[in-house]
Amino acid sequence: MMQKKKKKQLAKRLKKFALKKKAFTIALSTCSLAGMAQQDTLLNSIGISYEQTHFSKQFADDWRITSIEYGRKTTAAAFIGKLNYAQRFGQEGVQFEAQAYPKISRRVYAYIGASYSNNKPVFANYTTGATLYVGINNGWEIEGGYRQLNFDESIWVGTGGVSKYVRNWLFNLHSFISIDAPADNQSYFFTAKRFFSDPKEMIWVQAGNGVSPDERRNVQLTTANLTSRRLNAGAKFFIWKNMLAQLTAGYSRDEYKEKTYGNQWNGSAGLSVQF
Repeated sequence: MMQKKKKKQLAKRLKKFALKKKAFTIALSTCSLAGMAQQDTLLNSIGISYEQTHFSKQFADDWRITSIEYGRKTTAAAFIGKLNYAQRFGQEGVQFEAQAYPKISRRVYAYIGASYSNNKPVFANYTTGATLYVGINNGWEIEGGYRQLNFDESIWVGTGGVSKYVRNWLFNLHSFISIDAPADNQSYFFTAKRFFSDPKEMIWVQAGNGVSPDERRNVQLTTANLTSRRLNAGAKFFIWKNMLAQLTAGYSRDEYKEKTYGNQWNGSAGLSVQF
């Protein structure tokens, strides 16, 4: 009887450890390529994506953004370089973007990013940003950082959030609050993600209020007190061996002028190949 009891206790401990390890693996995988170098031997990836936004009132023409990217994973960090081409405001523009996801310790990792463009107002002149993620007990994780976007002048935004990992689920509450900006903006988002056997495959849904500096439409942060309520959903899945597809769709209702509202519909599709 004593041996059976000890075996059951050991099995419970091993199961608990496995769940914690899986939660941390999922935590890293949510930051794009970060942490995946420990899971497979495919250290490189190339990808292409297309996003389109339709406006009911605010703009006569749709916004379109096409991106190509290259990613490289190491045991210490993951790196991504992007080239973005956009058509909006009746103009065209190109943006160069770089991101890094370093692993600092077993429970701490980070995001560091920057971009440059010479095509304002299609893109900001430049952006910078950093976030630190810290895993704590029982599947909880906290994060904090900043974003900077420079147009005619710089917009500084503080960001913070808390996440909870429950088996194959991630629940995240996130906020962006302007620190020093020509427009006073705040945004709040709740995201739920469901991961599958391979953490690179997932589905998610997000509800929020406001505009995030991490969004493609972050140029709208120059509008003071913009009210924006939205709902987004997406999926990422393998369609052939090492080929990963991503689909997203979303809707938002925006107050782009005082007491003047319009609707936005957006969708995107992308493919990436790991090698």
